Amino acid sequence: MRECALDALARREHSRFELQRKLVTKGYDSSSVEKELNRLNQEGLLSDSRFAEAYVHYRSRRGFGPNRVCGELRERGVDETIIECTLEALDLDWSSILDRTWRKKFGRPPKDFQEKAKHHRFLEYRGFRRENIARYLSQLQENAPIES
Repeated sequence: MRECALDALARREHSRFELQRKLVTKGYDSSSVEKELNRLNQEGLLSDSRFAEAYVHYRSRRGFGPNRVCGELRERGVDETIIECTLEALDLDWSSILDRTWRKKFGRPPKDFQEKAKHHRFLEYRGFRRENIARYLSQLQENAPIES
């Protein structure tokens, strides 16, 4: 079992919950899995904080916002306080990530309300906060060149 856990951790960071689920799925006894996870945690080989940091970096570079990233971390069993501390410690510039994500997908300001709503839905699906999206799209329309 230890080799299986170490193989998984060698490929990428895992949350405790993810690794536990993998090992139990492979048929290992849940009480022995729990003991092994405690041992890996004590040895510093398994860390939800380290996993959360790596995950936030990875997903933000992929153009996902804080709401989506937090939700995904919760699904992976990361404690809420670890999520909050990680986001606070990393202090990412979510507005520039929002801008980069929008530019990659659309590249030009929406021309009407329907198109603006489409842009808004996309960015909200990507996990950006509604008030940030609304502010960003309003600024885009204010700075857009007037077409004649």
